[in-house]
Amino acid sequence: MLLDELFPLMGLEMIGDFNKRGNGSILLNPEIVKAEDNVTIAYTVPGYSEKDITVSVEDGDLVISGNREDEIFGKSNFFNRYQLGSKFITEDISTDLSKGILKVVIPRSKPTKRVLKVSTN
Repeated sequence: MLLDELFPLMGLEMIGDFNKRGNGSILLNPEIVKAEDNVTIAYTVPGYSEKDITVSVEDGDLVISGNREDEIFGKSNFFNRYQLGSKFITEDISTDLSKGILKVVIPRSKPTKRVLKVSTN
């Protein structure tokens, strides 16, 4: 199964230039772990520090990008955008960068059911 086919099944849809290389761009293949209460996206980003990586929510999309430059490898960058929709709690997204692994945990919203009273005029 292609990675792009997997995202809609998990409630995430990847959009953007995921498979494009060039101008120092690196191709990242994230590990996606689906749990009942969250989805975790993990990237291997050796050499990147917290100041090189930006994680944000823009218009309901999760945007993960990195940009760094060093004397040995030169410039490198990456960019991924995920369409979240209403199945996730964007205010509670957490990140952790440890030993070259960036983890982004996206909590799922709990299903709600609301019964409306039908009124007549």
